[in-house]
Amino acid sequence: MKKILCLALLGASILSSSVFGANQDLAKKCEKNNYEACFYLALEYDNRQDYTKAREYFTKACDSGYASGCTILGVLYNNGKGVEQDCVKVREYYIKACNGGDNGGCFGLGTLYNNGKGVRQDYSKAKGYYTKACDGGNAMGCNNLAVLYAKGQGVRQNKTQAKEYFGKACDLGGQKGCNNYKKLNEQGY
Repeated sequence: MKKILCLALLGASILSSSVFGANQDLAKKCEKNNYEACFYLALEYDNRQDYTKAREYFTKACDSGYASGCTILGVLYNNGKGVEQDCVKVREYYIKACNGGDNGGCFGLGTLYNNGKGVRQDYSKAKGYYTKACDGGNAMGCNNLAVLYAKGQGVRQNKTQAKEYFGKACDLGGQKGCNNYKKLNEQGY
């Protein structure tokens, strides 16, 4: 029993030191202005639920133009993960991410406008952001754009167009898109 416990502790120690070593490498790269490294270091801290450090490195990545960092900051402020929820910051970070080319930020903005969270509900604006996300390969952007067409929200209702976007979402790996495509197919669209 003592051998098993010692081996388990040794294994955990080796794993911990290798993870720590990887973080040290990322930290060194981040300090040398490799903002992708800052982003991945932030993800490591986020996975460990050290949200203060995660936010610090996501902010560094975002402020330096690494748009995915901005998207994740928007998510943190949207969910209140380690910070107080702040709809203004959510919107600002999603805008910065979307303008920086991160499709997740565009999807986030579309969702804010679709749901009227922190902004006036505007299906037309939601459509624009979902379209940008979908065109960039974001499966959920395609799915949510299809929902707008299926329901006629912000666009003229068009189930054929909805089916096309559900199909694209499915092709991009979005299971919701596959399920919704199947439903419209069964309805004869």
